[in-house]
This record gives sequence, structure tokens and C-alpha cells, in this order.
Amino acid sequence: MNKPVSVIEPATAPVARSATASELVRGAIQQKFIMQCCTQCAAVQYPPREACYQCLSVDLEWSEVENKAQLLASTLLHSSNEPYFAQRLPWHTGLASSPTGAAFVCHLLPGCTVGNQVELSLRFDSAGRAVVVAQPEGEAKDADDSQHPNAEDFLWGVQGRVVIFDDVDSDRTEAATQLALASGAVAVIGPDQATGGADEVMIRLG
Repeated sequence: MNKPVSVIEPATAPVARSATASELVRGAIQQKFIMQCCTQCAAVQYPPREACYQCLSVDLEWSEVENKAQLLASTLLHSSNEPYFAQRLPWHTGLASSPTGAAFVCHLLPGCTVGNQVELSLRFDSAGRAVVVAQPEGEAKDADDSQHPNAEDFLWGVQGRVVIFDDVDSDRTEAATQLALASGAVAVIGPDQATGGADEVMIRLG
């Protein structure tokens, strides 16, 4: 008896994020490096959280912060239980220290070297989540596809894109829609209107 053929769906990056971290989407849409800043002690927060790590104040506001940093360490992943990363090993990650005092765990684009300066940005991964990506300071997006991650593994901004939000019935979606259109998106649609076009990008707000 012939066994049924299993169909392997293309893997995407892990979806899970906290509600607070989901706010990073606004920065990725605008191509701005935004983080929470404490209104009491001015400490920059990363990862996003409910209370300041330094003074425990809950008065945290999102604002654009310095995106230059020094790469302190790098790690080359050779194994992963996540199907998306397992298909793209080895995968480069690192830890970058910002003049703001924050340290960022980030995906490293080709050319990032420990001890050198890098530029940090918020970009969309394949799951439509905003993540921190580092590239060598002063260099344009790298098109090299022989190393992962590379620029093709992320989407930077929404210019010229048809944006699909996973949540279509919330105040957050309305605000994000206006932000996407103001940032160059050609249209914003719901998941049921998606056609699978190359210019479509799914963004997760929840």
C-alpha cells in the first residue's frame, strides 16, 4: 500500500511575542529604531517590558533612540529546534552595546565583526514580527545570500507594499493602517483579501 505523501509547508520564523514587544512593529513600519524609554530615569529598555529595569517605574514611553552600537559578541548557531532556523543554519546572532546603556540581542547581517561599530534597525522577519537586525556601520543592505541571516531574510519598511494585518478589528489596527499608508504602503488589506502576490507582506500586531 502506498503511503500518503506528506506536504511540507514553508517554515516561518517563530511567532510568539509579548503584547509589549509587538509595539516594535511601529518602528519597523517607519524604518525608525524605537524603544521604550523611562520617563523617570531615562533608561532605554530592551527587551520591551512593563516596568523600568533600573528604577521600576511603569512610566515608559516609546521613542526613537540611538541606533549605533558596538558589537560585543557573536554566536553562530549550528542547531535549532525551530524549522525556520533549522533550514538556514548556520545562523549568526550577536550582542550589541548601545551608548544609551542598552544591550541588544540581534540578528547579524554579513560583515558584522566583534569590536566594530554596527547600525541597528527594526525589520520584519518572515513571520511578520519586528526584530532587531545589525549591519556594519555605514554599509548598505547586503545582498549576499550565501550566509544567514542576510538582507533577503528580512523586510525593511513597507514602501510599495500591500500590507496585511493579522488583526482587522482593533484600535491598534486602525492606527497601524494610517502609519503604514503614511510610510509608503500602497494598500492595507485583511487576511481574507490576500492573493499571495509578491508585493504583499503580513504584519502581526497581536
